[in-house]
Amino acid sequence: MTTSNNHSVHTFEFVDKETIDFSKAPNFRKTALKNKSDIEIVTEEQLLSTYIGGVKESEDVVCKPGDKIVTGNNGERYRVAGDKFDKVWEIDPTNPDRYRSKSTVVGVLADADVSMESPKGWGTDKPINLKAGGVIVHNKSTSEIYAIAETAMAAEWGRADKNGSVFAGVTNDVEQLEQDLKLAEELGEDAHIADIMQRITFAKSRLAEQEQAETVTR
Repeated sequence: MTTSNNHSVHTFEFVDKETIDFSKAPNFRKTALKNKSDIEIVTEEQLLSTYIGGVKESEDVVCKPGDKIVTGNNGERYRVAGDKFDKVWEIDPTNPDRYRSKSTVVGVLADADVSMESPKGWGTDKPINLKAGGVIVHNKSTSEIYAIAETAMAAEWGRADKNGSVFAGVTNDVEQLEQDLKLAEELGEDAHIADIMQRITFAKSRLAEQEQAETVTR
């Protein structure tokens, strides 16, 4: 997905998520495990501000009794509706004190800071904000389109092959991307090849901008 070539402007460009083409997007599988202590069961209605990758994703999210508030590995917090939780999480059969994810998504790279409507049922009509480097995803099991921050993708998701097995992590590090590209080529994973090549271009551009900014401030 190409939204802008200027990664240094910290404004969020609105994107109509219904126009995003996911037909050639690669598959990602959530690999994170959650301790039961990371899952808060809502007992009375409350409002929640959600944070992804240190950026406020949305605010005034209505959490109702029975909903779950999930805390991620990087401190991100988000609501999962009570009737949806069991569709995306299950008890880990190797450890009953934690959950493992059922989630798989297809996703496209956001190469600029973007904003989009929150999915229906998320408890808010406020937009979602996503910084460049994150991923706009389509979760087919829940029919939702939403955003996952760069840090959350790196910490909790992996690249899934045609059989659903994870073969690589999700990164914007150029050296690692070049290694992942070779692996994707060996596996014949065309969607991942295209995504990785786009990420390499994005990552090199961002590094060049950062180096330029450092030179100016010296």
